[in-house]
Amino acid sequence: MKLKFLTAFYCTMLFSCSNDLKTTASGFKYQIFPSATPGDSIKRRDVVKVQLYQYADDTLLSSTEGKMPQYVEINSELREFDYTELLSAMRVNDSAVCFFEVKDIMKRAGKDAKMPKLLENRRQVKVHFRILNKFSSEAEAMFDQEKTQNSLVGYTGMDEKAGLGNAAKSFDSLIKSLPATPVKLEGGVYVSIKEKGSGGKIKTGQQVAVIYKGMLANGKVFEEKTKDDPFVIRAGTGEASRGFDIAVSSLSVGDKARVYVPAALAYGAQKVGDYIPAFSNLVFDMEIADLSNKNKQQ
Repeated sequence: MKLKFLTAFYCTMLFSCSNDLKTTASGFKYQIFPSATPGDSIKRRDVVKVQLYQYADDTLLSSTEGKMPQYVEINSELREFDYTELLSAMRVNDSAVCFFEVKDIMKRAGKDAKMPKLLENRRQVKVHFRILNKFSSEAEAMFDQEKTQNSLVGYTGMDEKAGLGNAAKSFDSLIKSLPATPVKLEGGVYVSIKEKGSGGKIKTGQQVAVIYKGMLANGKVFEEKTKDDPFVIRAGTGEASRGFDIAVSSLSVGDKARVYVPAALAYGAQKVGDYIPAFSNLVFDMEIADLSNKNKQQ
């Protein structure tokens, strides 16, 4: 059922937009598909709920269908060469498709950037999305996000509820076992500042480079990002798992911290490769690198 829906969604958009593509100021091609039942217009400071599909050529890379949608705050910062560049020109229930040439993606990433394996031998990244709803305040969006998360847990059944419950107990035990209790953030993420940076507080939508070592609760390392190859994201915009995003958004440029993320705000019941089991609580040693010069250039 899901596969048929994805195929219909994908083919309909490609067929419809073949002769009607426009180009943004930042250089990617797109088409907006107004809904037959248009909803509210999008205004500055709204938070938009988006269902998203990403393809490399015709291969589906990721989808939020059946998972947590993206929540994007519309602010005064122009997010160039990103699907969110279109959101303020759309209404609730509208859809759109964006086409990003891989060569342009790598050019903007810089001459030292490494080609991601998922994009090797690919020509184009296609992003298809639909605006599901919009909220006039962050509080309303957070309430909807929590409600959506609860519905997803309920939909996947009692096994997931039990797994998340056991993970939450283990997480509580982990936090209680620490010599000093870290600072508790939204959703139950904990952060312990190891070294205070000299930069400013990170703002929503600000592009930051995160250097980190990701570990399971037992200390086993599953991923590392170095100074030469950091994880670059826009804080608070859903470009990382919810718990990771909450932690990054709480820090300042230059901070070094240890972060504790409960399974429910990491990957939940989802197993990630062979290195993150389902229902895993995660720990990160992270540093927020200075990207101020890069931000000014962009």
